[in-house]
Parts: sequence; C-alpha cells; structure tokens
Amino acid sequence: MTSGEGAGGLNEERSTKHSWWVTFYQLAHSDTRWAKDQAWRTIGIAFALFSAILALYKYPFRDAAVGAFQLIALLVAILAAAHICLLHHFAKESRGITDAIREELGEPIMKVLPARGSDPNHLLYLILHLGVVAVGTAITIRGLEWIHLTG
Repeated sequence: MTSGEGAGGLNEERSTKHSWWVTFYQLAHSDTRWAKDQAWRTIGIAFALFSAILALYKYPFRDAAVGAFQLIALLVAILAAAHICLLHHFAKESRGITDAIREELGEPIMKVLPARGSDPNHLLYLILHLGVVAVGTAITIRGLEWIHLTG
C-alpha cells in the first residue's frame, strides 16, 4: 500500500471534502447576511435622501413646484424598493445553496450549522423593509405638502 491508500487515506479525503462543504456553507450563509445588511443600508440611504428632499424644498427651492419634489421622493422609494427586492432574490438564492449543502453534508451536521428560521424565504423581512420605505415615502410626501401649505 502506498501512502494515502487504505482506510486512513479515505477518511482523510472525506474529512477534507466535509471541511470544504462546511466552508462553502459558511460563505453562502455570509452572503445571506450581507444581503440583509445591505437592505437596511438601502433604507438608511433612502431616508437620508428623503431628509435632503425635505430640506431642499424648505430652504433653497421654496418657490418650486411641490409636485416635482414629491415625484423625486417617489422615484427614490421605487429605486430603494427595487434594490431591496433584488437583494431579497440574491439572499433567497444563497439560502437555496445552503439548503443543498445541508443535504450533501447529512443529518449530523444539522446540529453544528445554524438552523433556518420559521420563515424560510424571509418574506416577513421583505415586507418589513418595503413597509419602512413606504412609511418614509408617505411622511416625506405629506411633509412636502405641509411645508408648501404653511409657506
């Protein structure tokens, strides 16, 4: 027998394969977490833009048409919502990869790797993110109307 053959070599090969699958799982799981973090960052950027729209209308562009600023706020909301949906799709694909790796690794690994929640595709997160953007948009549009009316 040469080196690497026999039971010892086979177990080492399985162990190496197993560690690669665990590494791939961790990378896919990290991608999912990255997408969630980016969704919250997108919301933060949208709110910063909403604030800027209100400030610009209130001070330097007071005589401008309020409808134009409302349209800009709506455009910001649409872009933010589209980006959040793309991130959700990316995260859903990453979760599909983690599911496939879990199946490849088998039952014992389920105790070691983080478990999935009760909402497997995180639709509640998507609804929450889109709801926050919708509320921010509504507040911005109403705020523009209020600034316009109070002159």
